Amino acid sequence: MFHKSKLAILLAAVIAFTSVFYVARQDTHAAAVTTAQPVFTIYVAGKLLKPDQPPLLVNDRLLVPVRLIADALGATGDWNGSTQTSTLSLGNTRLDVTIGKNVIIKTTRNADGTVGTTTINLDAPAQLIGNRNMVPLRAVSEGFNCNVAWTQETRTVVVTPLQPTVTPTPTATPTPAINAAFAKTANFEVTDYSRMQTEYNYGNSAIVWYFDSSDATAISQVSAIKQAAATVSSTVGYTVKVYGIDTRTSRYPEQNTWIWKYVSTTTSAPTLIFMYDQTKIKAVTTWSDQSQLVTHMTDWFRGYYSTTTGTPTPTPRASGTVTPTPLPDALFDDVSNMKYTRKSTIQNAFEDDNAFIFVYYDSSRSIDDVAYNVIADAAYSFAYEVYYFDAVKENTSSWFGTGEYNRESRIPNPSVFFVADGEVIDAVGSFNNDNSSTVRELTNDMSDFYNDYYRSWY
Repeated sequence: MFHKSKLAILLAAVIAFTSVFYVARQDTHAAAVTTAQPVFTIYVAGKLLKPDQPPLLVNDRLLVPVRLIADALGATGDWNGSTQTSTLSLGNTRLDVTIGKNVIIKTTRNADGTVGTTTINLDAPAQLIGNRNMVPLRAVSEGFNCNVAWTQETRTVVVTPLQPTVTPTPTATPTPAINAAFAKTANFEVTDYSRMQTEYNYGNSAIVWYFDSSDATAISQVSAIKQAAATVSSTVGYTVKVYGIDTRTSRYPEQNTWIWKYVSTTTSAPTLIFMYDQTKIKAVTTWSDQSQLVTHMTDWFRGYYSTTTGTPTPTPRASGTVTPTPLPDALFDDVSNMKYTRKSTIQNAFEDDNAFIFVYYDSSRSIDDVAYNVIADAAYSFAYEVYYFDAVKENTSSWFGTGEYNRESRIPNPSVFFVADGEVIDAVGSFNNDNSSTVRELTNDMSDFYNDYYRSWY
């Protein structure tokens, strides 16, 4: 019984001591908070702020919640969690405030459009406290060109904005609508960089006009360019189109495009670029008259432009009546893209499923002068390879084309064969005496065939 009484007295003493010690610790902590972090009064633009988290005094610098000061000043804010940076924007000023860093980066957009960057040094950096971003009140306020006044006796801060808090809207220079003179026609179309870059990548041919639709020179040239393309189209029997790239509406990193190599960086003059493939490109900025412009387009269509030869003069070809001696070879030899071949070569191309066009003729049989001229003119305008051979020079009794006829003598003399996928797709052997219309028709046939089978072209 005695021992139980002593134990009870001892427990009561421990409990009493612990209670007193705990209360003492509470009072001591409360006194420390009251002493270290007094209450502050903050006015911004004449309004009393009521922070939901008490301001914090660090190194004699007052830290406040970033949202509190941003909203009070009318600034917009953004938070980057990966860099722990608050970005505040007001008017023409932006402040980047990073947790733990002793500087604020200030970026200012000047009236002339230039941008300046300065550094604001901090005695106390921004901190994360209780998941709240606390930023230095004076540094942020002065960064936005505000006046900050401090009254020690009342622990009052007064922030007075010295500039409007509304972000000014810069006056933009409107992009002019493209002039009606550049309207689309059968021979002209405004496109963009990416379209012509694709054509270039595939080695296609095209006429590209690089221009500025607000430029008086371009406006004065467009009609002549449209008319020249229409004139050439009616002559060659194929629609020649000029593709325009308007620098006012089609934006692209010029230094990364092939076209930039052919356009002068020191002049605003419109430039015509004649593209035959990636190795044959010619740029033209001036022409003496409409006929010269037509000549440029005609020569391009026939495939004569290159980066080294300039503007060549086509080799004159015989016209009118061609006699059996010399043989049609002499006529075809004057066409740069007509190639004499052997029966075995063309037979191998046939068996390999290649696509090609070739002309068969027999110089020992009657010669249709008009037909040879039509074929030469059509091939001349087509610009891709056309093969030919004379049946007299080789035994053609077993070549692939005879399968279309009972005997070789029934093959029209001459004949144009269109071959692809191991078969004769078409054969043309009747030519009327209307030379111009027949040339256009045959050229169109050749072009259509190439467009269908260019992937397997021989």
